[in-house]
Amino acid sequence: SAALFIPPGTGSVSVQFERFNQPVSDLSSFLHLDFMPDGRVRINDRDDTVFGAFPHGKPFIVQVTLKIAAGAATARIVLSGAEASGAADFSVPPPFLIQARQFGAFRVSLGFGSTGIVDATNMVVKRR
Repeated sequence: SAALFIPPGTGSVSVQFERFNQPVSDLSSFLHLDFMPDGRVRINDRDDTVFGAFPHGKPFIVQVTLKIAAGAATARIVLSGAEASGAADFSVPPPFLIQARQFGAFRVSLGFGSTGIVDATNMVVKRR
């Protein structure tokens, strides 16, 4: 989970889930969320996965619960707080299961070609 603050006028912001010890120069991921300028969230660049609403200019919470097993990986994404709302379930596509089983980090960044700023705080990662 993390608290995000995306000011008005900021382009897309990405939260990307990666393998353990992945080099910073490697942008591959098994899951990424795009917080779009229109205030909605898109999963893995797929237009059929757009969901929820979040505010620009107010902090809000994003929580991602990953369930990763040998044969499948799923994510439950929840937005909450400060006018943010929405939830989605997503199955990681089979070609990315090996990366999902090696999960060890997430990265917050501006989307490709975007300008602006993003502030991510209170990031918590825990494992059962």
